[in-house]
Amino acid sequence: MAIRDELIELEQGFWKATSDPDYYRQHMADDGLAVFSEGIMEKAAAVQVTGAGSTNEWTDIRIDEPQMIQLADDVVALVYRGSAKRDGEPYAANTASVYVRRGGRWQMMLHQQSKLTPVPASP
Repeated sequence: MAIRDELIELEQGFWKATSDPDYYRQHMADDGLAVFSEGIMEKAAAVQVTGAGSTNEWTDIRIDEPQMIQLADDVVALVYRGSAKRDGEPYAANTASVYVRRGGRWQMMLHQQSKLTPVPASP
């Protein structure tokens, strides 16, 4: 599988893992960070939030216009416009995730979302 496709699959997994702390444990770097408008979360906080029994799953997940930037041999950034629905409400964000390959596996090191307001219509 091409690196770009592997990273897109991992990203989709993070969107789907709203209530799956094990996904974050497995695929987020121990020293990773997630940056949202609500704040900055270290891995432990991200695992805790997903393990809090959330029933608000994302649906209709889309990763549009993905671009991959090779930063170093084992460091890659994936930049895209992400969109989804939660409780029927649309959400969209310009998104960037930096992945580092450690022990032969890609792990999310940094994830950042800039929410788009208003949410653009889906293509």
